[in-house]
Amino acid sequence: MKELDVSAVYIGVNLNIAVLPEILFFAFLDRLLKGRSISVMFMISAGAAVTRWTMLFLFPSTPVFIFTQIFHSLTFVLTHYAFIRLIYEELESKDIPAAQGVYTPMGMGLSTAILTFICGFLYDISPGSAFLGMAVVVIPCVVLGGWMYWKYDRVADGVYSNK
Repeated sequence: MKELDVSAVYIGVNLNIAVLPEILFFAFLDRLLKGRSISVMFMISAGAAVTRWTMLFLFPSTPVFIFTQIFHSLTFVLTHYAFIRLIYEELESKDIPAAQGVYTPMGMGLSTAILTFICGFLYDISPGSAFLGMAVVVIPCVVLGGWMYWKYDRVADGVYSNK
């Protein structure tokens, strides 16, 4: 946004716009997604992330940055909600704290640090290339969610399976 001559105050405001929708999503997600498969949640979240990063690459403007912050809240909340449901449904109670302990630093710490470092190099090439790079990184997550659905959820959703 600095490249678009947006003041630092508005950049800060924009970066915090997603907080309210995140709170609202977390408040209502349980009711909205009750009975939905985890793999579909991962696919929706990853698809929204690819859309968000691609929009930032294609249309670098303040309104798009603001709109994509709402997308960020969707991807952030839905990914974390799906992960928490996954560990609570698939792991024994005694293993849940360890799974959360691994997920938090790896999923929100180390991966963010590595991708931020890589995107710094892409940003030096052009600001938009950093956004495109993030979209490319997320594409395998859409595929992984599809694989999870194909492998585990089709029978539960009433779709024929040839397992």
